[in-house]
Amino acid sequence: MKHAMKRNVIAVAALALAGCAAPAVPGAPGSDVLPPPAGLAETYWKAVELGGVPVAPAEGDREPHLVLRAEPAPGMAEGLLPVQGGTGCNRLVGTYSATERQLRFAPGATTRMACPEPNPEPAFLKALADTRAYRIGARHNDELELLDGTGRVVGRFRATPQR
Repeated sequence: MKHAMKRNVIAVAALALAGCAAPAVPGAPGSDVLPPPAGLAETYWKAVELGGVPVAPAEGDREPHLVLRAEPAPGMAEGLLPVQGGTGCNRLVGTYSATERQLRFAPGATTRMACPEPNPEPAFLKALADTRAYRIGARHNDELELLDGTGRVVGRFRATPQR
């Protein structure tokens, strides 16, 4: 009986100490708790790969990126949402439609500035035109992959703080 009582006291003490442990911080070194995946909408998505080619770092505001908005703009057709961003040279505005895994970009408009080389704009616009689906977090929790109709990755984007 004395042995059972001692075992119960040790178990209660162990549970009390476990309750005092600091909670796991998502993404912290040594933590197996992953941060939640970034959301498709209202996230600044920086292009890191287009058409299988890594995107070179850009200077200033010429970083190729997307921000898909969650709310329709006034007068926008039902089912369409605004997208804005940069192609790596020009600014982009347009629309998109999305379901749980499907994603389509409608042809948008860009400014028409002269673009220095290397210019990621053609690959960026092709990736958007070819997109039929997406996935977030397949390789990294903060990564958006744009997929064509065959499931091939046509663009990879990383969630980053908005500039």
